[in-house]
Amino acid sequence: MGLTCAKADVKAQATVEENEDAQDRSDELLERWRSGELAHLQRVYRSHARPPQNLDRDGLIDALELEDHAHTDTLYELFGNGSCRDFCRTLAWWCRGDASERRSFLFCWFAISSTTDKDALVAGDASAAELPKNALGALCVLLETPPPYHLCAKGTITWRKFDGWARSLSDDQVWSCLPLQIVSQPATERAMVLETWHAGTPGDVYHVLPRRWWDSWCSYVGWSNLAPPAPGALLTVKPAGSSSGPRPRDVDASRLESDRDGSLKAKVDVACVPVDVWRLFEQWYGGGPLFPRRLQDDGALDLYPVAVFIDECDEHGRPRNAFCAQRADRKESIAAFAKRLSGSNSRLYAPSPTGWRRLTPSSRCEDALEAGATFLLETKTDGVWPRASSRYVVGDRVSARDLTERWRSGKVIAVSESKGVKIRFDEYSSKWDEWLSSERLRRDDVDIDDVSLSEDEDQRPSLLKGAVSSLRRVLGSNEEEEEATRRLPATGLANLGNTCFLNAAVQCLSHAPILRAYCLSDMYAHDINRTSRLGSQGRVVEAFSDLLRQLHASSVCVRPEGFKKVLGKCKPQFAGSEQQDSQEFLNVRTRRPSST
Repeated sequence: MGLTCAKADVKAQATVEENEDAQDRSDELLERWRSGELAHLQRVYRSHARPPQNLDRDGLIDALELEDHAHTDTLYELFGNGSCRDFCRTLAWWCRGDASERRSFLFCWFAISSTTDKDALVAGDASAAELPKNALGALCVLLETPPPYHLCAKGTITWRKFDGWARSLSDDQVWSCLPLQIVSQPATERAMVLETWHAGTPGDVYHVLPRRWWDSWCSYVGWSNLAPPAPGALLTVKPAGSSSGPRPRDVDASRLESDRDGSLKAKVDVACVPVDVWRLFEQWYGGGPLFPRRLQDDGALDLYPVAVFIDECDEHGRPRNAFCAQRADRKESIAAFAKRLSGSNSRLYAPSPTGWRRLTPSSRCEDALEAGATFLLETKTDGVWPRASSRYVVGDRVSARDLTERWRSGKVIAVSESKGVKIRFDEYSSKWDEWLSSERLRRDDVDIDDVSLSEDEDQRPSLLKGAVSSLRRVLGSNEEEEEATRRLPATGLANLGNTCFLNAAVQCLSHAPILRAYCLSDMYAHDINRTSRLGSQGRVVEAFSDLLRQLHASSVCVRPEGFKKVLGKCKPQFAGSEQQDSQEFLNVRTRRPSST
């Protein structure tokens, strides 16, 4: 009696372990889909499923756009109980598996009708199954190849023998057995990239990808050892071979964005693809952050352009305090950069102790622009430069030459076509107000929150000071002005287990205008203490800034894996997957950059 119970317990335990393995396998397959792809498959499933959420045989044929044939019934059995989970899981097995998994899919497909343990084949375990001789012949008809009947013993062939024989099949033969258009496959990706790739001309935008990701993709589509073309060149390939690698995951260019030492080299560390090809990769794989670079006249890409922030003049020549990040090619002239920004006749101003200093149009950007600084863009409107016109409005800060021929600071309190501009001088009462012509006025653009009066290194103009000024103006503006001034992140964060505490805090921090500007402008780099033994030498703030760039650049949900990994190394209490407190994380994150 005791021995019987023990055997029953062992059998029950084995069943539980098998179910757990099958569940782990199912979860692993589902994780191969990107969130956008998974949402697409769920929509297809819902449009063809029958209540209550069950996909029958006819619904499967319609969903996959298949031709009904003699082997459709066995294919339907491989999709399990017809649930949405089984639908997505089985498609991941075929569409997102490697060459070995696709061979096991074919084996299980044709063996499932002749086995009693169907659950094992549905779960992808072909080790214990055998494929009958007649089913092998039917499969070889689809493969258009002679069947290996000599490998059949007692009228069946084992998985091990079948796999050894099927390794000689080409990818095109394998894919032809079940051609699906519901998601992209290697052959379609190859064809679309070849069709889209074009030769470049100076000024065209190319996106930079990690060379490692490019090599992984080439192996997946059958272009192994294909070196990326030079920027501007056409893509020339040899006939495609068999897929020799798994499908790559999202394009992760965060390391390229954080590289600042100038060591990246085209075709060695990175691959450069036209913007239309990048859109295909973004559609199929997603990822980021965006790393666009312009093709130069000499056929090269400037991998390290000067990153600046641009503020535009309004119709009265005053800064709008709405900052936009831009990249200027180092060899590009100031005139060409200004024209590229506005598309018309424009000029750039740099901050100076007396207001704004117009930059020489022929100067090169690498000489005239300072990375991370804010510059003013003035565009000619109706043939008039706004900053050179006589249009003043009430509230403008000006320097005025009074009737004693002395220059004094003040503000405009009235404007009249006949009398000119009425000025109230600082530290003087209203009885000293004067009507002056525009020739006796000049704009007083110096704002202590926007432009520093000092030329010292630590007091140079910066986006942070501009953000302070912008924020103060927003607090006193209407809702339309506030919405136009703030640039919020473009997407959200994925939950990596129990990281909701981290996601909530990061989203709050990313919506703080001053902190966001401070991180996105790389200003924190000047405040990092690289030699501190008490902090992380800046690794946390660098990872956090990279995460903010992904939030602003990506159109799909961002996975904060890199930031969490760095945070866990520097702060072990956040290394695991346990639940944490957002307030505790904020206490760590909001310390001075020199210590974090």
